[in-house]
Amino acid sequence: MRRKFLVLAFMAMMIFPAELPAVPRLAVRKFDNKTDNPSVPSSAITDMMITELGKARIFILTEREAINYAADEIRFSQSGLVDKSTAIEARKITGAQYSMTGAITMHFYNEKGGNELFRKLTGGIPQEKTAYVMLDIRIIDNTTGEDIYAHNELGSARRSAKVSAKDGITRSYGGELEEAARDAVKKHVAEMSRYSWE
Repeated sequence: MRRKFLVLAFMAMMIFPAELPAVPRLAVRKFDNKTDNPSVPSSAITDMMITELGKARIFILTEREAINYAADEIRFSQSGLVDKSTAIEARKITGAQYSMTGAITMHFYNEKGGNELFRKLTGGIPQEKTAYVMLDIRIIDNTTGEDIYAHNELGSARRSAKVSAKDGITRSYGGELEEAARDAVKKHVAEMSRYSWE
């Protein structure tokens, strides 16, 4: 009898599964580059965030075209040329409960030259090179306009060079900025995973 009850309970679960918790929708806007280096790739860092959020499955992500259209409409509705009673809410356009804005606020390299012998052997090539990227993120509730998440993270990536009699100078430089940016993005996603999103 007990076994029959367990089989029936399992079948009921398969036919009428428990309601899964709702996953909120998020619109990610293109990040701003607020550093003094115009070559910092804010668009690529935005794409990194979208990729990492997609892996984490914290949110359902809204299409970029809808986000761009929403941003234009919101700017227009906030320009003072539109009656506030008819102003458009971001949520109505994007279908997203939240919007993410971001800015790269700091980017720099730190180099260590090594000892005097190393510098002579390499012609001044640094022994160690580290890139740092500071990423500030805000997540806004599209209904209330409140900041739900406001946080910054510093990402870093280190490369080094070495000298040997057999191989000469070998170095692993290249890609430090991208790796440091992804490090900052991953730290943000880990922090967001701790929140209870509704």
